[in-house]
Amino acid sequence: CMFDTCRDAVVEAHRALFALLRMKCPQCLALIMAAGVVWSAFGQVSPILDTSYGAKLLRPTNGVAWWCEATYKVGRSRVAPTNFTDAVQISAARNEYEPFQIVFRPDITWSNLTVVVSDFVLQGGNARIAATNVEACVVEYVPVTRRSDYTGAVGPHPDPLIPITGPIAAASGSNQPIWFTIYVPMDAPAGLYHGWVSFQGDANFS
Repeated sequence: CMFDTCRDAVVEAHRALFALLRMKCPQCLALIMAAGVVWSAFGQVSPILDTSYGAKLLRPTNGVAWWCEATYKVGRSRVAPTNFTDAVQISAARNEYEPFQIVFRPDITWSNLTVVVSDFVLQGGNARIAATNVEACVVEYVPVTRRSDYTGAVGPHPDPLIPITGPIAAASGSNQPIWFTIYVPMDAPAGLYHGWVSFQGDANFS
């Protein structure tokens, strides 16, 4: 494109916009708001449909498992990532809580899945972050029947976190995230810690 021409067009558009704002016309203001919504919606994807994040883990029995950071909302029908990793990797400071998600998508319904977490051991040292500093929760979903904005989508939306106190279930062909939160004690030495999360029962893998 011609840079000068594009620049002049943007300047003129801004001038026209401020002229409309100074008029304080209700119809003009409504037009400006509608244009802003259209511009903001361009290229946006609903969070529960976003497929730009996550990595597959080792394949469990009768299903797929992958992980992602806690900043993402995993939709029930969101497809699994195509890239692989052999471990979940997170970073945290002392006295900080750091969450992450492991997501199951079973080929058959799992009804008796047990979650076990180990201590996290400092590489090259004896320090540990005890397994009791890790909380595991099932991510539950709430039904959304009407879009609230231009990035919304109808369907089940992840929201409640239910602490795991026994065996859990995961429906066939549907994502089921497990939300883990690790607390790093104030006296934990700095360094790289290793631990594992084991899922036993219908799907056996760590």
